[in-house]
Amino acid sequence: MIVATAGHVDHGKTSLIKHITGVDTDRLEEEKRRGLSISLGYAYLPQETGLPVGFIDVPGHHRFINTMIAGVGGIDLAVLVVAADDGVMPQTREHLDVLRLLGVQRIVPVITKIDRVDEQRLETVENSVGKLLQNLRWKQEVLFRVNNQNGFGVDSVRAYLLRCATQCDMRNASGVFRLSMDRVFHIKGSGLVVTGTVTSGSISTGDVVLAQPDGASLRVRGLRVHDRDAPIAIAGQRCALNLGGKGEVARGGWLLGSDAAPPSKCLDVHLQLLATLRFSLKHLTPVKLYLGSQRVTGRLARYKRETSSPELKPGDAFTAHLLLDEPVPAFTGQRYLLRDASEETLLGGGVILDPQGIYHGKMGEHRLAYLEAMSEPTPDAALRRLLEQDQVVDLALFQGAWNIPQETAALPVTDAGRAFDADSKSWLTSKAKWSRAEQELVFFVAGWHQEHPHETGISPGMLRRAMAPKHGTPLVLGVLSACLKAGVLNLSEGFVLQAGFIPHAEGKAANDWRLIEECLLASGCAIPLLSEIAASTGMDLEDVKKAAQSAVKQSLALRVSNRRYALPSQLLELATGIIRLDTANAEISVVAAKQQWGTGRNLTIEILEYFDDIRFTQRRNNARVVLDESLPARLFSA
Repeated sequence: MIVATAGHVDHGKTSLIKHITGVDTDRLEEEKRRGLSISLGYAYLPQETGLPVGFIDVPGHHRFINTMIAGVGGIDLAVLVVAADDGVMPQTREHLDVLRLLGVQRIVPVITKIDRVDEQRLETVENSVGKLLQNLRWKQEVLFRVNNQNGFGVDSVRAYLLRCATQCDMRNASGVFRLSMDRVFHIKGSGLVVTGTVTSGSISTGDVVLAQPDGASLRVRGLRVHDRDAPIAIAGQRCALNLGGKGEVARGGWLLGSDAAPPSKCLDVHLQLLATLRFSLKHLTPVKLYLGSQRVTGRLARYKRETSSPELKPGDAFTAHLLLDEPVPAFTGQRYLLRDASEETLLGGGVILDPQGIYHGKMGEHRLAYLEAMSEPTPDAALRRLLEQDQVVDLALFQGAWNIPQETAALPVTDAGRAFDADSKSWLTSKAKWSRAEQELVFFVAGWHQEHPHETGISPGMLRRAMAPKHGTPLVLGVLSACLKAGVLNLSEGFVLQAGFIPHAEGKAANDWRLIEECLLASGCAIPLLSEIAASTGMDLEDVKKAAQSAVKQSLALRVSNRRYALPSQLLELATGIIRLDTANAEISVVAAKQQWGTGRNLTIEILEYFDDIRFTQRRNNARVVLDESLPARLFSA
C-alpha cells in the first residue's frame, strides 16, 4: 500500500510521518533549516507479513504544489493533516481537489497540534473537516487526533494504516510496464538510479525499458521495492531501478515497457472543471497538463458539437482535446490534472479517453460515440460497446490505448464480434456490420455487371472507393478477401466479378474499335482526343470510351489519360523520337519534343507526363532525362 500526506504548510505532515515510521523525510539541509518540506520525502513502515507500507510526504506550501502533484499519482490512500489551531486552509482545499481529480478513494483525516486549542475548537475543526470531505463526496470512516510533541494518538493512526494495508487489493499487473520518475540521481559505483511508483504492469531485473520523452533504451541492472532488494516490481509498488552507466533521463518523465503505445501530442479526454474556478475558459486556452510527475504545456480545445457555448464555465464537464507542445505516453483511463499556463490555478482534471487523439475542430457523432465507448471502466466493456455501435476496431490501436501488451491473446471477442485481417493489421467489428457489408459488396458487384455487361468485372480499387465511404477501407478489404476466398466472388485479369459471370459478347465494341483504330492510324503522332474521334467518326462519345477501354483490356491500345488513348505503335514512334534527342545529347524539353514530333503543346505535355508515369523518363526542372531506354521496345512492341 502507498500512502501520501496532504494538507497545508506547517500543519505537521512530516512530523506525523516521522512519528509513525521513525524516518525524517526532510533530507535537504534547507528543509531542516527552514522547517519546510520542499521536495518529496519517502519512508517505509514494516508489516509483520508482506512488503512495508510506503509513505510519500508532500510539501504543503502553495509554491510547491507541482511537487505535491508529482507525489500523489498512483497512491492507495491519503492522510489529510489539518492543524487544530489553523483549521481548514487554502492548501487543504487545493490538495483535496488534486486528490479527488486523481481518483483517490480513501482519505484519513488527522487533526494535529491538539495541544494548542481547547475541546470546543477541536470539535469545530473536526466538524469543518468532516463537512468538507462530505461535500467532496468522500466517506469519512475515521478521524484521529494527534499531538506531534508527545506522540499522543500516533499509535492509533499507525495501527489503522497497517490494518488498511492488509485490506488493500493487489493491482492488476497484466498491463504494459509504466513508471513515472519522481527522482533521478547517480550513485557512485552503480550509475543511474530512478525511483517512482509503478503505475501498471511489472518489471524485473534484466528487462529493457524505454525512457520518455528521451527515447533512450535502458536495461534494469537491479531494483528495490519498498526499500528492499527484489527480483520484480509490480503495479502499485514503490521501486528504485538501477539503470547503470552514465546515462541521463529526465525527472518527471516515464519509463515504459517495449509494448507501450507511442507518445502523442493530441489527447481526447473527459474534463471536469472545478466549480470553485473564478473565471471561464475559452476555446484553445493555454494550459499545463500534469500526467504522473510529467508537466507539458498545450492548449485546451473543446468539441464544438457537444456544446454551443463559446466558453467553458466553472463546474462544466465535457469531452475535449488537449493539443500539446510535446508528446506524452498516455493510456485510456489514466487520470490527469490541468492547471493554467502560469501554474497558479488548478483548473480541473479527468480521464484520458483516447491517447492517440484526433483533432478536426468539429467532430461527428461517430467519433463522439467512439469516445463514449472508450469511457467505459474496462477494455472488455469498451470493446462490447464499440461492437454495439458497429465500429470497426483497429485491435493494435485499441490494445495500445488500453495499455494491453501486444502479445496477449486475452482480448475479449464476444459472440457478436467478427475478427479479420486487412492492411497488415488485425481488426474487429460486429457480425451484423460484417454481414451488411458483405451483402452490399456482393450486390454492388452484381449491379456493376448489369450496367457493364460487356466488361470482365470491376477493379478492386474502384470497388474499394465506392464502398469505403460507408464501411471504411479495412472492412471493405476484409470482406472482399473473404468473398474471394469463399468463391462468392472471383478475380480475373485483375478484375472482381461474380462467380460464374461471363461478359456479354463485345461485338459492337469490336466494330467500334475498328473505326477508332482507323482514325488513330490516320492521325500519326497527332493522337486525337476521344471527343475528336467521336466527332470525326460520328460515334457517340460514351461508345468511343467503352470501345477504347475494351481495347486496353485486349492490349490493343494504351490509356494515356482520361481523355486520350493511343496505339502501341504511336507511342513507340514518339518514344523513339525522345531516344533520338537523348542520343544527340539534346535537352529533352517541351519545345524540343514538340518540334521532334510535330505535335501541339497540350498533346506534347500529356505524352511527356505519360512517359514520366511509366518511368521511361523523369522530369528534372524544365527538362526530362531517359531512365530506361529499353522500356518502349518492351512495352509498345507487338
